[in-house]
Amino acid sequence: MAVDHVLLRWAGIASEDLSAKQYHFIEVEAEGGIEVAEENSRAYVLQDAPKENQPGTYAVAGIAKAIAGEEILGGEAISVNGESTAKKATATKVGSEKVETEGTLIVGHALTKAAAKGDLFTFVVSTGGRA
Repeated sequence: MAVDHVLLRWAGIASEDLSAKQYHFIEVEAEGGIEVAEENSRAYVLQDAPKENQPGTYAVAGIAKAIAGEEILGGEAISVNGESTAKKATATKVGSEKVETEGTLIVGHALTKAAAKGDLFTFVVSTGGRA
């Protein structure tokens, strides 16, 4: 069962219809509005379901619920996929002589398991860092 204990929420005006996007990931625009998150973006999980030009709240700190885009195990670092749902954060090694790591942006760590795409699970909100 997914639970939440959001310690800090913030709000922004939805720049598009987000009424079907509760517990999906959103991005904050330069002007402070919110929109559906793109893959591998610095994102926050939407706590409600605002329509275009309505205020919507998102979790900035604490324990929150999110929708999984694939199976996710407890303890795994998570990132955002192209459908604005959670995926496992992955690291990619690039470079020839010098090995550098450029992984996906981490938006949190799972506390409960999501067995399949579409499952609601619990995670600790933590923005920043790469896998």
